[in-house]
Amino acid sequence: IKDDWQLDQEGIKLVGSSREYFLNQDYVKSINSLNKALKIKKEIYGEATPQVALIYSFLGGVYSSMYDYKKALFFYNKSYKILEKHKVLSTRHSSYIHHNLSFLHRDMGDNKQALKYMKKYISAKEGYYIKNYIGNELQIQLGKDVSIAEDYRDVALIYLSLKEYKSA
Repeated sequence: IKDDWQLDQEGIKLVGSSREYFLNQDYVKSINSLNKALKIKKEIYGEATPQVALIYSFLGGVYSSMYDYKKALFFYNKSYKILEKHKVLSTRHSSYIHHNLSFLHRDMGDNKQALKYMKKYISAKEGYYIKNYIGNELQIQLGKDVSIAEDYRDVALIYLSLKEYKSA
């Protein structure tokens, strides 16, 4: 019989396999691996924990890549609600859920929702840096992360699509 540590390691390997399948665009195998990992994580940690939320987020990403936006939204929202419940929406990973929700809503044509989540993403991302780095180290880390400029570009593009030129 396997202990929780062994099971957790098996779950981690399944998530890794899922990533490989995803990168090779074998989405069905990716989903199957994630569902197996989800079962393990639920068994170890419980139904509504950050570890489970991470798997839901990954499932949302796979479904989004398959253009199944309804299922993607379902899993992203499920992940979001768990992280919200655990008050961990300012963590680096949870900021990516905001990012993913932003792009998903943009792809679905809902630019107002896309903007809302992109702003939350940037706020959470900046909050992560402020929480984890002090003084000069904060400036160094922010300087290394050129993606922040890309994030503000994405906000501007959403404003442009909303025809809010002054805000862009």
